[in-house]
Amino acid sequence: MFKLTISTIAILLCSPCSATFPVDPRIETSVWEEEDRVTALYLISSKGDYIGAGVTKSYVEGQDGKFVISTNPQGAVTIRLTESKEYWTLIFSATGNQNLTPGIYKNATRYPFNRGESPGLCFSGNGRGCNTLTGEFEILEIEYDAEGKVNIFAANFIQNCGVNGTPLFGSIRINSEIPIEDRFSEIFDNFPETFLNLRWLDFKTITAQTFFLTADSSKFSIKNLPYGGEGIEVIIENEDGGLWVLDFAAPFGEQFGQRVYPDAYRYPFHNSFFAGIDILTPQGGFTQPDGQFEVLKLTRGEQGEITSLALDFAVTNENEEAIEGAIRYNSKIPFDSEIPSEIPFIIYPGMQ
Repeated sequence: MFKLTISTIAILLCSPCSATFPVDPRIETSVWEEEDRVTALYLISSKGDYIGAGVTKSYVEGQDGKFVISTNPQGAVTIRLTESKEYWTLIFSATGNQNLTPGIYKNATRYPFNRGESPGLCFSGNGRGCNTLTGEFEILEIEYDAEGKVNIFAANFIQNCGVNGTPLFGSIRINSEIPIEDRFSEIFDNFPETFLNLRWLDFKTITAQTFFLTADSSKFSIKNLPYGGEGIEVIIENEDGGLWVLDFAAPFGEQFGQRVYPDAYRYPFHNSFFAGIDILTPQGGFTQPDGQFEVLKLTRGEQGEITSLALDFAVTNENEEAIEGAIRYNSKIPFDSEIPSEIPFIIYPGMQ
């Protein structure tokens, strides 16, 4: 997959995500003995996630810092990574300020502003925090001592920073025998099957915007291009009735299929001997979008309808904005995979 250095759009219309992630050998299941216990934090931050900055990383007690776990009178459990080059804080709480027990906690919002009305969650650190967030978590095990202090804890969580943020996945273990890799995959069962993840950078103000829409609140469709072009049009209608429309066209005389399309210009006003591309947002379109895209996978049914699609693209426009994106429809190709691509990295003015 190609990628820009500064902005990300991802549009996924796919079956449930499943993946195997590299786990630090120090916490890998295969190296554990049955009686071993581990204290560690494992993070997978998706592209566009503000808190984790898109990295996959693990932290092990005694090697990467010290973990401190505490509770408060409202039943919240707080875990801090200290004595480290990086500092993280993770908080879980139950609805009604009850003590946490094993189970799945859905519809979590930012602690402490959940005020006990919903489960509370907050993962922050390294100078980054969410003003608002949504998420869910599963408490796999929790044990209290005679004084009410937590001495064993294991949980998995998903956090979306902001109303439309991209997800950060995490596993935390405190003196736990539960392996991270064996249980971490369960959190992907609840990953949205269809969603729009959008982020772009404005070079004039050096600011970025992120949006996250799921099929629960949006309508997605793929159809043939208008105006007789050879290609596809992807349409997303959000819950407010606003439309996102993305057009991708093959050069004149070529069949739209699996390949790289460099030098794409605004469809349908482009030179037809080049590829075409266009993006319409709920606020309007662009006069001079240009970029490139790659069709990684495209299959059709007996009636010519698209049955699966994997497409990556990169665009700049006349407003000094840069946009990167990935479209998935019934495709297991992850949008952050390391798929070989002929499309090179693009460095924009002022960015290194």
